[in-house]
Parts: sequence; structure tokens; C-alpha cells
Amino acid sequence: MDLSELRNRQFYRFTGPPEHWLTALKYWTWGLETHHRSSWSKINTGDIFFIHSTGPSKSSPFSNAASGIIGIGVVGFNFSVKDNFLWHYEIKNNENRWPLLVPLAEMYLFSEVPDPNIWESPVPNNDEKTFK
Repeated sequence: MDLSELRNRQFYRFTGPPEHWLTALKYWTWGLETHHRSSWSKINTGDIFFIHSTGPSKSSPFSNAASGIIGIGVVGFNFSVKDNFLWHYEIKNNENRWPLLVPLAEMYLFSEVPDPNIWESPVPNNDEKTFK
């Protein structure tokens, strides 16, 4: 992609806790709540997104997390709607909170992350392993 193509792209900030970004890295997808359906329908393949991780919260196992932009990425193909639980919060609360899936084609992080093929997605029963 050359710089002239950026004029035809939309830019987004996808925000979530660190454990959700680890899941996104593992499965190459991001999820939005149903009340964002009109925004979701405007996202296109090739659009650019900033990866924004939130700071500590009472629902996150990462009490030492710092809020900030941790990377950048490109939206992929095959948008879909899920009917299962994927993210830590969803599994813990038995709730399909982010069913509108945004496929991710490329992600560039500002720090090193181990190969997603060698670790499990963060879920409530492996919080201790995830935190390490």
C-alpha cells in the first residue's frame, strides 16, 4: 500500500483490556457490541485501526496494565457475527457481549509478544498462566 491509498481508508481505535487483545492476537478478530452495528457496517477491508489497551480495571486480571496505543493494524476480510463466547469477560459472565466480529489482516505491536501458537487464549481458568 502506498501513501496515496491511505486517503481511501478510514481510521479507527479499537479499545479493550489487555486480555482481549491477547485473544484478538490469537484468533485475528475483534468484536463490537450490537449497539455499534451501524458503525460496524461501515468498517471496510483495508481500513486501519489503532490497538488501544485499557489500564487496570476491576474486571481485568492485569492489575498492572497501562492504558495506551500498543500497535496498529489493518482490517481483513469475512466480517461475521458470532453466537459463542470468545473473550475472557464473555466466558466468565456467560454473555455474548461482542458478537460483531471485525477480521484482522495485519497487526503490528510496539512490543514483543510470544508466538500465539504456543499459548492459550486468556480465559478465567488460566488467569494465573496468562498473567505470567
